[in-house]
Amino acid sequence: MLKGECYELVEGEPIHLKEGNVLTMDICCHHSIVKLNKDDLMINFIFNNRNISFQFLDETHKKDSFI
Repeated sequence: MLKGECYELVEGEPIHLKEGNVLTMDICCHHSIVKLNKDDLMINFIFNNRNISFQFLDETHKKDSFI
């Protein structure tokens, strides 16, 4: 969450994101976002490559990557 805050429902669980929070979700995770206010700013990265997963990111991180 770059600026402000938002409420999100992830796999049926409510999540409150505040400025500076990062939320990562694995492939096929069901989620929805409540409408943001005009001053809120959220950045959403979507990887269409199914080879990018939590396991991939964890392994990459262990190799002293930039991730």
